Amino acid sequence: MKLDARIAVALPQHPKMKRLIYRLGAEAAWRLVCLWLWARQNRSDGNLEGLSDEDLELAVDWPASNGKLIEALATIGFLEGPEKKRRLHDWEDHQPWSAGENDRSKSSKWSALVRHHGFESAKAMMPDYYESHAEQCERYAKRTPKHANACDASANASKNGAPSPSPSPSPSPSPSPSPSPSPTLSLSADADEPELTLESPADPPHLPPAGSDTKKNKGARQRNDVLDALAVVGGGSVESVTAPMWGEAAKALKDIREVCPDVTAAMIRQAARVYREKWKNATLSPSALAKHWQTFGPQKKEGVARSQVIQEPLGWRIKAQEIGLHWVDDHTMWAMLERPDKARIYNAMKGAAA
Repeated sequence: MKLDARIAVALPQHPKMKRLIYRLGAEAAWRLVCLWLWARQNRSDGNLEGLSDEDLELAVDWPASNGKLIEALATIGFLEGPEKKRRLHDWEDHQPWSAGENDRSKSSKWSALVRHHGFESAKAMMPDYYESHAEQCERYAKRTPKHANACDASANASKNGAPSPSPSPSPSPSPSPSPSPSPTLSLSADADEPELTLESPADPPHLPPAGSDTKKNKGARQRNDVLDALAVVGGGSVESVTAPMWGEAAKALKDIREVCPDVTAAMIRQAARVYREKWKNATLSPSALAKHWQTFGPQKKEGVARSQVIQEPLGWRIKAQEIGLHWVDDHTMWAMLERPDKARIYNAMKGAAA
């Protein structure tokens, strides 16, 4: 999960920042930003209690490590409190999302305990949280389906060896010769907030029909060899590609297909290899390859239909060198040739075969 912090655009003109730069230089301003980012990752509530001034300067790699940075931050007002009890000034106001991270985590844990173990069990497991958020906890318990408490009762009954209660009074026998099985209580596993429903053992309503998509497979991406090859041109494996990179690769593939509708995975890999050989120090990404496709990949020719594409003949590289295309080597791909060169090679090989 990526973490971030908020910084106001007016920060460079703030009097406190100007005073800090005046005292210790621009390096101190950058280390202040580093302190905010370090706190976002390690002390999300802005409380730096227990850390000495030396610890804080080491955390942000202050080059002097002489205590002057933290002393200046405290004097100017970026920090509050004495050493080992310092806090970032107005952290809750400037970083509200970060400051509330611990509360959100505890709230999510409480909600999960209530859903899966029941209200009373949640109170026993998180007594401190319940005491400090009693009203909020009570409200959530009223909105939570009653099956959570039923689960608690069922678990306790099983633990104590008590049999499940039978209906009272006992149902009268069915007049039909083949009585249908009595309905049983079950929990639906498909809902985010499961509810107690009636099911018939002979006809379970929650089983999906054969061949239907399940939630697990509903969002599965259809594999595309060309898109896969483009997504990993910069290195790595398909399994490690992130969602933003898939988006970049999809956009780049759309741009490439506008000039090369018949592009293949082999063309992508060949163009990437030539790109790296020519520009060794340049960053290779799907968008970069699409931007320079005119240099490294074949282009669409106006007025040429797909049915008119000249197929790759066997042994064409030798014939290409024979007719004067000396720049063709073992690494040159047929798709990288211009149509006139393809026609020359094809006709030369056709004439030799005749």
